Amino acid sequence: MEVFQFEVKARAQKGTNASRRIRKQAIIPGVLYGSGNSLPLELDLKEFKKIAKKVHGGHAIINLAIKKQDGEIEKTTLLKDIQYDIVSDSIIHVDFQEISLDKELVTTVPIELVGIPAGVKEGGVLEQVIRNLEIRALPLKVPGKFTLDVSGLTIGHSITVSNITPIEGVTILTSKDKTAATLLAPSKEEVKAATEVEAAAAAAKAEPEVIGKKEKEGEEKEGEEKEAGKKDAGKKEDKKKEEKKK
Repeated sequence: MEVFQFEVKARAQKGTNASRRIRKQAIIPGVLYGSGNSLPLELDLKEFKKIAKKVHGGHAIINLAIKKQDGEIEKTTLLKDIQYDIVSDSIIHVDFQEISLDKELVTTVPIELVGIPAGVKEGGVLEQVIRNLEIRALPLKVPGKFTLDVSGLTIGHSITVSNITPIEGVTILTSKDKTAATLLAPSKEEVKAATEVEAAAAAAKAEPEVIGKKEKEGEEKEGEEKEAGKKDAGKKEDKKKEEKKK
């Protein structure tokens, strides 16, 4: 796990109103948890975004240099959570957990599914059942993520935590029998919609042939009618000639 250095300030004012005020100044509130106590913090938004961009939503070890009224202290911490505004998607709060690098900790690590399931070509729908694994490891051994290959999944089958490749020094606490991902059969509505689309495509393909056939038949009929008209005109002309002779 990558280690970052970051400077913050101890936050004197607490509460929702105080947090709103500092956010308007491009400062975000945060909290450091540890040793049964919590310490409110102020973080420079612009500088913290640089770390958040590298972390990509996962965990990171951050050595905090905390400026207080009576001096400065340093804490080794684990970035536990970044909270975002649901509307603007801007960072609104950050949580840190004080840790010791030589003591194992229990935390969660995200699971990333890789590969395209074989059953997707048959209309199957991939569903990720669990998105995080609970693990125990020394802080520097905590991985940024676990990957799970789902390319072999077929419709109606699942893949469990046991299929995740273990990492040395990391103990997975989540049950190995727990379903991590499954490939569902398409719903009746989806099958019906697909059938209707196929039928419409087939009809659209066949329509020009029918039109062409009708046009050809119409042309043949028109030609026959013209030919018949010519014959009738010829008969009438012959009849007139015979009458004149008489």
